[in-house]
Amino acid sequence: MGRVARFLAALRRHLGPVAVALGAIFLAALIMATRPRLEPQVAAETLPSVPVVEVASGPVRMMVSAFGTVVPKTESRLVAEVAGRVVAVADTMVSGGFFAKGDVLVEIEQVDYAVAVAQSQARLKSALSELASAERAYARQEELAATQAGSESNKDDARNRLLVGRASVDEARVLLRRAERDLERTRLVAPYDGRVRSESVDPGQFVSRGETVASMYSVDFAEVRLPVHDDDLAFLPLDLGEGFGNLALDVTLVARFAGREHSWRASIQRSEGELDPKTKMVNLSRFRDIPDFRDVGP
Repeated sequence: MGRVARFLAALRRHLGPVAVALGAIFLAALIMATRPRLEPQVAAETLPSVPVVEVASGPVRMMVSAFGTVVPKTESRLVAEVAGRVVAVADTMVSGGFFAKGDVLVEIEQVDYAVAVAQSQARLKSALSELASAERAYARQEELAATQAGSESNKDDARNRLLVGRASVDEARVLLRRAERDLERTRLVAPYDGRVRSESVDPGQFVSRGETVASMYSVDFAEVRLPVHDDDLAFLPLDLGEGFGNLALDVTLVARFAGREHSWRASIQRSEGELDPKTKMVNLSRFRDIPDFRDVGP
């Protein structure tokens, strides 16, 4: 009886795992037997969609784009040519102020230069008087020499005095012209129609000869430099050997300014004729007149 009891206990202990394994095998067999049968199908041929355009021969306009900056054609510094105290500055002498050719922009005190002009005029009158006296003395010596009543030494002295008088007159005239020029230079006049970029002068300030008082640029013309890649030059009818004004190539300039887009018709006027070894580009330049320049700005 003891052996039978031990056998039954061992059987009960191992019967659970065996039953689970048999159940799993049966379930797997059942799934495999009842799985759906896949029927092989031939995939339908899908052709790609291709747009078709009817080809027609005709001229094609090639577009070449380039980006440049509008810069003034003429830009210069306003420099004091004489030293002195500034007594007046034009109202337009402010950053962004417009001025016209011939406008007096800065005035320097003229007192010292007016005195120099008066002194030069007096010096010239004195030299002219001395010259007239020397001419009369020389004329008398020639008359005396003609009658053999005068000596050669006196005639030589008179001739030397005459030459010195003429030289003194020439010197006095040169000094007068320089004094008048310095007096004229106390008024700094605008050389062209333009606009002030920056200024550094105020009334009462002392300026030295050669001191810069303002930076300005002209508004009559503006230049646009357009770098064009060498590959794009093949589409442009350009002769890079042509000089200024001989490149008749129409272009359209487009710029966005003050929230709006502006465009202008223009023409290329010159090329630099040199290929930049770094960028492989050639700069083409063209000019615009004052209305376009004031619209876009430098």
